Amino acid sequence: MTAPDTERDPVTETLHDEEIVDPYRWLEATDDAVTEWERRQNEYTDQFLETDRREALRPAFGAVAERTTYNPLTIREGRYFQQIEPPEADQPRLTVRETVDGEPEVLVDPEQQGETVSLQWYVPDRAGERVLCGFMERGTEQYDLVVIDVEDGAELDRIDGVGRCNPLSVAWTDGGFYYQNTGSADEGKQLNKELRCYDLDGDDRLVTDEISAERWPRIEVDAESGTTIVAMGELGTDTDLYALENGALVPVLDGVDAEFQPLVANGRVYLHTNHDAPRFRVLSIPAEEFAEAESVDEFSVAIPESDAVIAGVESAGNGIAVHRDALARDDRTHSTVSIHDADGRERYELDLPDFVGIDRGSMDGNEATDELAFLLLGFDRPAQVVHVDVSADAGPDDWAVVQSPTLPDELDPRGALQLTIDRIRVDSTDGATVPAYVVHRADLDPDGDAPTVLWGYGGFRISPSPRVGPYRLPFLRDGGVFVLAGLRGGLEFGEKWHEDGSGKNKANTFDDFEAVAEALIDRGYTNSDRLAGWGGSNGG
Repeated sequence: MTAPDTERDPVTETLHDEEIVDPYRWLEATDDAVTEWERRQNEYTDQFLETDRREALRPAFGAVAERTTYNPLTIREGRYFQQIEPPEADQPRLTVRETVDGEPEVLVDPEQQGETVSLQWYVPDRAGERVLCGFMERGTEQYDLVVIDVEDGAELDRIDGVGRCNPLSVAWTDGGFYYQNTGSADEGKQLNKELRCYDLDGDDRLVTDEISAERWPRIEVDAESGTTIVAMGELGTDTDLYALENGALVPVLDGVDAEFQPLVANGRVYLHTNHDAPRFRVLSIPAEEFAEAESVDEFSVAIPESDAVIAGVESAGNGIAVHRDALARDDRTHSTVSIHDADGRERYELDLPDFVGIDRGSMDGNEATDELAFLLLGFDRPAQVVHVDVSADAGPDDWAVVQSPTLPDELDPRGALQLTIDRIRVDSTDGATVPAYVVHRADLDPDGDAPTVLWGYGGFRISPSPRVGPYRLPFLRDGGVFVLAGLRGGLEFGEKWHEDGSGKNKANTFDDFEAVAEALIDRGYTNSDRLAGWGGSNGG
């Protein structure tokens, strides 16, 4: 059977005075012709996938699928929110419980909203009495907002068709919430953005629609002082900061060529920033003084830059928690989480295992209850939910795994499947030394012929977390080698590492990937016939 033909129906557009011909525009439709094309493509693909080898693997993959997936905890006063996906569910359900070790109760089952509806994100209010949910239909990344009463699960309110809203662009107030509204992607207006304020009495008012196409708002509200911060950022590059006063945006830090990610906690505004700090630092100012600040110099340094990149900051009791992405450094074997007083003074660092990291964006804390939570990832463990006591008497060992998926013993790195991790350094172009992590069965002695998968990303200031996904476990059990490479374009070693794999330097990302591939062959792990590359999105 040969590959099915794809009809060419050219559409010509003129963009920036240049004619561009797209012969496959017709495939963007949702009509019968596209459905038939998909059917023929799937039929062709299936002849390669439906093999005896696939059938032999099916039991192992089925066994791995029979597990519960635990997403990060969100902590509010007296309640714990979490999306959990049991084996029988098609997608995660939003749950709530009163104690961290209590039995989760289903608050929202998205399957009851419709067969093609998914719950993509949620934001509880400060007291944990209501939760704002972002529902998506058919994978469109266009959202409907629904307010749920936590006590009885009733729908209190909803706003349909808000476009490309996200959890960073919503924030609760005493009587409602701020949210971002965009135009429809179908109409080509998704970059038309508004910041709005919705009161639960039904009043929905515009705050501003003067938001450039390149920028996206992030909103933070201090419940005590009422200070409201709007950060307008451009995909992880420079950020302009505003205070929202009397319905108007007042510039605080704008035109500064740096990234500023705000956090409001303990009556202070913290800025996670790369301003004069390629590996990031944390600045701070009292919340009531934020709107009056005229320059970065008026902020004090709460957490100075160090040799490890600061990847995230979160409230933690009467202080803050700092996540440093330190795994790639020669002197560390894991990323770190340190607990600090409100002024930035370090109290202690959590005693974490080797070769682990914190899942990006998973850290969440609470001022009122002296708690912190995050997802702990590792090359030799499934994703685990960690709960941390950050009270005054707590210390480095006051953390515990509260949830971890159950796996068949022969596929469980905590059980019979014992794995080993080799950290290697590889010379690439322009004098760069690229870190890579090689994972395989502990009793496997690679003989230059091991089936090997090399994974990389290298972009958008993202340092991939150390993880071996559950569906890679049968591959490792059967003698496979999995490799994760820290390519230029990420943030493993700070801003220069990112810039060296971006824009005109993008070729360095691919040079790094190739260099690691060659090193795996040279060092006797595998050979070119047994080595596969894997990536997605930017890493595709």
